[in-house]
Amino acid sequence: MEEKQTVLFDFSQLDVVTRWRVVDDWVRGGVSQSTLSLNQEGAARFFGTASPQRSAGFASVRSPLAEYALHAYRGLAFRVKTDGKRYALNISIGAYLDSVLYQTRFDPAANIWITLRLPFVHFIPTFQGRVLHSVPPLDPASIKFFELMIEERQPGPFNLEIKWLAAYL
Repeated sequence: MEEKQTVLFDFSQLDVVTRWRVVDDWVRGGVSQSTLSLNQEGAARFFGTASPQRSAGFASVRSPLAEYALHAYRGLAFRVKTDGKRYALNISIGAYLDSVLYQTRFDPAANIWITLRLPFVHFIPTFQGRVLHSVPPLDPASIKFFELMIEERQPGPFNLEIKWLAAYL
C-alpha cells in the first residue's frame, strides 16, 4: 500500500529549483564547485566537481529557509537517480550555516530512478561532519531547511538528479 505523502518540493518546476542555493566547501576555504539546474527530463540536476584541496571536499544545495512543521509525518521520501556515489540528506532546525545538521546517507545503484524513504528517526545529529552524541533527536516540528550533499572525501565529478521531495505519514 502506498503511504500518504505531501510533496514539499516539486523539482520539475523551475521556480522551485532556483530557490535552492549552492553551499560548497568555499565556506571553509575549499575549491569544490556545484550547480543545481532543471534538466530536460523535468528533474533538478545537482552536479559538479568535489575537490579535497584546502578543505573537506563537499558540495551541497539548500532549500529556502522556512518553518517546515512536519510533526505529523514519519519521514521524508524522494525520487532520485545518482551516479552511484554516496550522498546525504541533511535537515537543520537552526537558521544558520553553522547549525547542527541531522543527517542520513544514501547510495542507491547508479543510473536508475528510485524512490527512497528515510524515517526521521534515522537522521543523526552532526556538526561539520562529526557525529554529536549529546544532542536530542530530530524534532520534525522544528525543521528550518533541507540540504542535499555529496558526501566528503569523494573527489571528482558527481551527478544527482531529483524529481521531488515529500514528507510521508
